[in-house]
Amino acid sequence: MAGFLGWINTISAILMGSIYPIKKKMAKDKTLVPLYRIVRKIHPPIGILMVVVGGYHGYLMMGGSWRLHSGTLVWLTLLGMGVVAIVGQAMSVFQKRWRLLHKLLAVVMLALLAAHIISPYWLRI
Repeated sequence: MAGFLGWINTISAILMGSIYPIKKKMAKDKTLVPLYRIVRKIHPPIGILMVVVGGYHGYLMMGGSWRLHSGTLVWLTLLGMGVVAIVGQAMSVFQKRWRLLHKLLAVVMLALLAAHIISPYWLRI
């Protein structure tokens, strides 16, 4: 079950990351507008589910304990993305810059996720 949850989150991360290329290609291909609207609408709830499922996946995979591991870095980055999105939308000073930070954290998260999939125990404390 724990492995299945991890792959569900991996697929969700790919889906979530598709929002940016879809938006960029939408300028040239208007048929992508309905797809973009769907992905944009489900983006926040899937992000919340990814944090919950990722935490539970890690808890199960680590045998019911909580310690620093490569997956913990992925999860913390994902959590940071959520905080940036929530705070960015709430604070007027941060509103124009939060999306850039959110995208940068997404790149970091995807790199960490790839490293986690390739070698889950490269970091285990």
